[in-house]
Amino acid sequence: MDGTIIFRIEGMTCAACVARVEKALLRVPGVAAAEVSLATETARVVLASADPQTQSAAAAAIETAGYSATPRTLIVLQRARWTRHGARRCVSA
Repeated sequence: MDGTIIFRIEGMTCAACVARVEKALLRVPGVAAAEVSLATETARVVLASADPQTQSAAAAAIETAGYSATPRTLIVLQRARWTRHGARRCVSA
């Protein structure tokens, strides 16, 4: 399973803050990708698996970088599970 989690981030004020948060997230084992937005004050983090420890480590990395992180949404994509109509199933946890 893959997972995508969206964090609300407080304390970012410039593009350097965005780069700092992205760099911190990408150093976390189990994080496949990270996109941080200054405008929406969010980070979209793609996890290699929906492991709760990776989620906690991602939040801790944001906080260690000097910002406040609050998880907003966790979306778990289930691979190889298709509906009768062929669409991918998406489960929001």
